[in-house]
Parts: sequence; structure tokens; C-alpha cells
Amino acid sequence: MMSSRPEPSLSVVVVTRDKFNTLRPIVAALRGQTVAQSIELIVVAPDEVAGTIPVSEASAFHSVRVVGVGPVTNRGRAAAHGVLLARAPIVALTENHCFPTPDWAARTLEGHEGSWAAVGPAVINANPETLLSQALHAFGYGAFPRSGSPRVVSELPLHNSSYRRDVLPDELTDLQELLGDERNLQRALAKRGHAMCFDPRLVKRHINEATWGLLIGLSYSSGRRYGGSRSQDWPVWRRAVYVLAAPLLSLPIARNMWSKLSSAGDVRKGVRLAGVIWCGALLHALGEAVSYVRGARKEFAFVDDEEFLIRERLGGRAIRDPEIATLVARLDDARQTQP
Repeated sequence: MMSSRPEPSLSVVVVTRDKFNTLRPIVAALRGQTVAQSIELIVVAPDEVAGTIPVSEASAFHSVRVVGVGPVTNRGRAAAHGVLLARAPIVALTENHCFPTPDWAARTLEGHEGSWAAVGPAVINANPETLLSQALHAFGYGAFPRSGSPRVVSELPLHNSSYRRDVLPDELTDLQELLGDERNLQRALAKRGHAMCFDPRLVKRHINEATWGLLIGLSYSSGRRYGGSRSQDWPVWRRAVYVLAAPLLSLPIARNMWSKLSSAGDVRKGVRLAGVIWCGALLHALGEAVSYVRGARKEFAFVDDEEFLIRERLGGRAIRDPEIATLVARLDDARQTQP
């Protein structure tokens, strides 16, 4: 669906592995933006399931595009197809389980009125009811609290920040390489002298993993990725030293996670939470040690699969925030309307 109106101000790219079902919550949140009429929504989906978004879901936006690609194995690489088609000067990435507040898009556009190459939001915990969720939120987004003032940073929230289109590659292969692990994109921008801004006036609410299975898988995979990246040029003796020191490696990891909890107003520190964080840190250290022995690993199927989950993250627990709960409930509405 295209529009005869002037070009959009903001293109928002979201990826799905199935039909429109799991996008209903995030599309509803985007439809509620104060400047929704200026948003070009770009949905990236596998060829075999790519279809037209219902008119009732799309009418609030400037325009909507559905991009069919091959099998979606990595969210970032799939998103690159949508980014290349963006018509707006600003392109924002988002996940199906991270919901912006109604003024997010407007504030994102305001943030890009400066010379920033990229702007990132504060990311708060949408389901802080469990210790697991609190710990994983600290690990993934604890560095981006809803406090302070806009400032220059060297990293922004992964999967949920916005970029000037003119600083991004025009070749699909190059863009996929950078978005396959978005940290690569942010490092490349910094290396080229571009400045990035963290602006806590922009807010997104992220549904975090709240099951032991997800905590174990994500912590270990994160360690595998980190260890493989940092040790690519290490000699054998140095790898061996770090393998033997693996239990000690968990100390700075746990300390870092614990310090990030201080900025979260919905967290009560205690012995039980410390235990959860310690478990996550040990699993991360184990993943590092395995990478020092076996070398780097590029593909992490567990992580790629987990990125598309919504209700499974909750482990059967309810969300207390009524707005987020209403958005997630749209998944049930979708099931009831399926043929």
C-alpha cells in the first residue's frame, strides 16, 4: 500500500517469521504514535508468508510496505532488506516485543534534528515482576535508563535505535554484515567519525525473558559471542590462561550487571536477585571459555529464534502494566480470528 502524500519522515522496520499475527502488538503501539501519519511502516517477512496487512491495521500510517525475503534466520540481516527500501531520511529498527510510548516517534524526529548519525531511546522493563526479567534487563538494556539528559555515547540499544539513512550502506551485502550484529554497525559509524546520541526522553518498554531456559541459553550464547570476538588473534597460551580463569571472569560480569540495576526504579536488590545475576554471569563465563577452546562462532540459532518470542518470554506470568498487557492480548485476538 502506497500513499500520494509527501514522503514519510520516519521509516520503521520490523521483522516477522510468520504472518501478521505476532506483529499485532507492535503495530498497535506504532499506530498509537502522535505522528503515525508520518511513519512509513516496513514489514520484512519470509516470501511464503508475506502478505498484505489488514487495512484496519495500516490506515493510520503514512504508508506500509511488506517485503518478502528468503528464510528469516537472523533478524538483523532480514531487516537490511527493509532498510534499503526506506524512503524516509530516518530509519528506526524495532522488535515485536519492545513497545514505544506514544511520543517516541515525534521525539526521535526531534532528536535527529541535530547532526547525530544515530539516536537511541531509554529502554525500561515492561515486565519487572520476576528476578529473571530484572537480571536479563540489566544485562541487555541496563546501560540505557530513563534518567539523565541526552548525551554522546559509543553504543546504543540494539534492535531499537534509529539511524540517518544517508550514513548507512546502499549495498545489501554490506548492510547485512553490519546489521547481522548491530554492534558492528555502531562501531563502524564511530570509526567513521559519526556521533551517536542516547536520549532518555525517548522511551521504549521491553518485554524481557522470564524463564530459566531463556536465561541459560542467552547468557551462554552471549559469552560464546563475546569470547569468540575478543580472542580471534590470541595465541594458544593466552587462551589457555583465560580458560583456567573462567570462574573468575564471572566476577566483573556480575559486578557490571549489578551496577546497572541501580538505575532501575522497579528493582529491589537482594540476595535472591544477586544469585540470579551470579548464575547468569557464570554461564556467560562458561560460554567465553568454550570460545577460547573451540574458536569463534558466527551463528547462534537459539538467540535468533528467541528474538521473535513474545508470550513465551513471560513463562506463563501476567504483565501488571495494563497498557502492555492490552498490547500483548492482541495475540489472543489474532488467534481467535484465524480461519
